[in-house]
Amino acid sequence: MGVPFGSDAHNAAIARILKAAHDHGKTAAIFCTNGEQARVRLEQGFDMVSVATDIGCIVGEMTRQLALANGTEVAAKKGNGYT
Repeated sequence: MGVPFGSDAHNAAIARILKAAHDHGKTAAIFCTNGEQARVRLEQGFDMVSVATDIGCIVGEMTRQLALANGTEVAAKKGNGYT
């Protein structure tokens, strides 16, 4: 789209797409990378959302398991699995 993720222009485009989908009787779905983002999009009126990325889940669980094996604590990480 050529706009920064989360910017006003980005959110306006998402709102236009959501409205257009519903105006034409279509199910509105959106790809989200975490549960927090998914909750926001559901509150906006999307019918379907993803709640995580495969890479985010794999990296998060691998990090957790390695920490358990090493006896270290894992800090909670916010992010989307791509950053």
